[in-house]
Amino acid sequence: MANGIELTTLDHVKAWLAIDESNTDSDDYLLRLIKSASRFALNYMQRDSMAATLYNEMYDGYGKSYMVLRQYPAIDVIALSFNGVPVSEATGNGITTPFADGYVLEDPKVAPSQQRLSLFGRVYPHQRSSVYVSYRAGYLISDESHTIIGNYGQYQFQTNSVWLQDDGVKLSNGTALTRVYVDPANVGPMQYCVDEDGQYSFNAAQGGSVVLVSYSYVPPDVEQAVWELVGERYRAQDRIGLNSKTLGGQETVSYDVRAMSPYIRELLNPYKRVVPV
Repeated sequence: MANGIELTTLDHVKAWLAIDESNTDSDDYLLRLIKSASRFALNYMQRDSMAATLYNEMYDGYGKSYMVLRQYPAIDVIALSFNGVPVSEATGNGITTPFADGYVLEDPKVAPSQQRLSLFGRVYPHQRSSVYVSYRAGYLISDESHTIIGNYGQYQFQTNSVWLQDDGVKLSNGTALTRVYVDPANVGPMQYCVDEDGQYSFNAAQGGSVVLVSYSYVPPDVEQAVWELVGERYRAQDRIGLNSKTLGGQETVSYDVRAMSPYIRELLNPYKRVVPV
């Protein structure tokens, strides 16, 4: 899922559908359904991806001390400027020392949806297209801890959540490792590689080391929604064009033929962007 589009894996879908992993008859069809269901979910949520992405955006200023960013959750602000004049991050911590002279990004754990980018000591200019913001937004796990243990000569581990995109690996002391794009058997000391399912591989020199991994991930309820979408389409091939059928003249079975069930909608609604762009 290195492109950040597919929101689940083939193995996860087969497990949910109770298809034995050794049965590959439907793999190509399921992969197509995963792509289409993921795109459907992203379109509904009004997102291009769930992965951490750099956004460079222009905003109108309205003379207020805050504005709401378009992408959510915002991870960090790279740059903020008014008509080309840079604005620095605020000093202080807002607890023991008041914020002053700059911007503060609202914590996504506090904001129920899009986050405020607040100013202290100044306001946004009351002018169209005067505010430029460069920031990262997406679903990112930072510094997930793993111990590199060798198995049959391979030094690997799998991320805890559904992996979308790598954002770096470092030793517990903060020393960064270098990502390489090679066969896992050829990874050198202080290097790592990762496959599209989030399996990280290392050199034997790092065996026993504790590493901190940062990566974009798929929230569990979003992945569940994609499973539901894939499952509905997969089973629908056995009843194309049917809304209901009678079994032995005794019982009538009706099918939900809506593009998205209320359950799937409820799973995705918390991730839907709602601020006008």
